[in-house]
Amino acid sequence: MRRLFERALDLDSNLAEAYLARAQLTWNARNKFPHAPAIEDLQRAVTVNPNLAEAYLELEKIYWRLTVVSLDRTGGNDGSGGDRPLLR
Repeated sequence: MRRLFERALDLDSNLAEAYLARAQLTWNARNKFPHAPAIEDLQRAVTVNPNLAEAYLELEKIYWRLTVVSLDRTGGNDGSGGDRPLLR
């Protein structure tokens, strides 16, 4: 499936939806959430089409997860409730 998006982008590098789809295929549990390539694709998608709301939503999900993981690893989650992650 990923090859189809690669081919589409080879044909037209301004297909915001192809960048979005590639990011969605990349950033998932099966791939252990590799955030850097997904963020790069999503930033490219919103550069090409600033009205692509779904790309902003996907970026928000990634940034939220990075924040939760960072707080958990640095001890920022002190159990006071205000900064406790909702999901584990």
